[in-house]
Amino acid sequence: MDPSPPLPPLLSLPYDIRRRIFVFAGLVRECPITITPVSRPTLYFGTQQLSPGLGFYGCAYPYRKQRVPDRVSHGYDPECDCPDLPKQLLCVCRSLHKEAVELLYGENKFVVRAHHQVEDLDILKTLPVYGIQALRYLLIRLNSWPCARGHSLSNPKYDCCVICPTRAPQSRISASDPELSTGDGFSESIIKCWTEICHRLSGIVIPGTLHLEFICDAQDLQTAQRVIEPMSPLPRLKECSIRLGRKKDYSLRSLAQSTAVQLTRGVEKRKPPVVSFSSLPREIRLRILWFTNLGPGGIFLKSTDHELETIHVDRGRFAHEIGFRRGFRTCCLDCSFTKLHCSCPLNYASYSASCCCRVLPLELFLVSQQMHVDAVEVFFSTNTFEFRGPFSDTQKMLETLSPRSLKQLRHLVFDMGFSNPYFRDQDQLQWHSLLSFMNKHCDISQLCIAIDLSSDIDTVLEAEDEAETIEMIYHGYVALVRAVKTELSSLTDFHIDLGISWDLEPVLEKYIMGPEYDSENGNRYSKTVYEVAGDTFYRQIPPCHKDL
Repeated sequence: MDPSPPLPPLLSLPYDIRRRIFVFAGLVRECPITITPVSRPTLYFGTQQLSPGLGFYGCAYPYRKQRVPDRVSHGYDPECDCPDLPKQLLCVCRSLHKEAVELLYGENKFVVRAHHQVEDLDILKTLPVYGIQALRYLLIRLNSWPCARGHSLSNPKYDCCVICPTRAPQSRISASDPELSTGDGFSESIIKCWTEICHRLSGIVIPGTLHLEFICDAQDLQTAQRVIEPMSPLPRLKECSIRLGRKKDYSLRSLAQSTAVQLTRGVEKRKPPVVSFSSLPREIRLRILWFTNLGPGGIFLKSTDHELETIHVDRGRFAHEIGFRRGFRTCCLDCSFTKLHCSCPLNYASYSASCCCRVLPLELFLVSQQMHVDAVEVFFSTNTFEFRGPFSDTQKMLETLSPRSLKQLRHLVFDMGFSNPYFRDQDQLQWHSLLSFMNKHCDISQLCIAIDLSSDIDTVLEAEDEAETIEMIYHGYVALVRAVKTELSSLTDFHIDLGISWDLEPVLEKYIMGPEYDSENGNRYSKTVYEVAGDTFYRQIPPCHKDL
């Protein structure tokens, strides 16, 4: 009897060694892999033709992941410039094919995008069962706009995308996918195909293993519900983010959030709470609310960007959503594993548990009278409010707040900005009026006032006579702090940041707070002091300074 034929050399090796060979061959990569071959267009940059995803700077995913500012904010940003996947490994033999497929789908991140054609989603109908079971990261997008890659910014004049400035033939960018709507032929075909895909995935995906991101921009709530309904049979997911609209919409966002939470928790019987929230001691209720985005406690759980601790009020308009604004980028880059397909609630009707943008839960103010009182105290007493724009607009905004809210204010920052370096007569009148209003309605003994005049350095650098300009700005400083001294005589803390004459800062602070005051330690709020390297000319106290 003939002995069995020997195994191929690769199969005779231990699995760990074979796996390392697959990895070194390029079967595992860091950046997401797009597996939508049908409508993937040929991209152009000027007159030079590029293959899909190739650019002049290499793969952009590591830059987006590390948040390199000049790469994730603007400029050419291709998706991938990595070598092609070694597809030959899938064709050697059945044993290696199965191992390679499990490694390929188990250790890579995948993106499936539909653009104009339902057939773009067919890949999810043909993937082998063991490949789907191995999947760990999958983004599915049912409509892409304005470019085929799904980037959100476009330049209609040049028919190109802003994020990846490439031109597509046959007006692919200008003819972007529409929002799905009930009754539309393309929308109905997409929903039907999506229903079939969900039915297949529900019987194959291993519970608790798949990180699923789903994007489908729907026109209304009824259409969104039809799109979401097929997802209910899916097994429990490891993580899930859902985007249902191109614009912020509360009803769509609520649907996305409830669906994502249900898919990640699975079907579980909830026991009624032993103790209701309203019956908890007041200190515990306030502490719990502090860890929502109503207070800064929720930020520390997700992000280290302390800029999100500040509530900005620009020209009297209150910004109830605080997100990342870096150049062209308005995405935190944490809402999606692709670092590209944004699902920030700040920008869209979406939900992502990993998103680091801060969306204030204003609904808490409407739950009950007790909750309203607690929410007011947490929101106004624990956050820093930064005001920009004319003082009259700031006063009008404060006048709209309730007396209880005004009494809870603790930390206010006034950013004077580049537009008002000299503090003229009209500004002084408005400033006095604002401070007088605060004196009457705020709890001054609990209040910290910070004044940011750091942009005054720009005025000096652009002036023809720097010495004369510094003297004029100095007199503005004096008028400003004298008004504070007159109207607000018992502040808990006072901080001032100057653009010039930096040595004058402690002098002005002690003029308000007393000769023993140290702003770096503060009575309650410490001042952040940065080491500034600069010419002594900009640091020293002006010669015109006299005792205040």
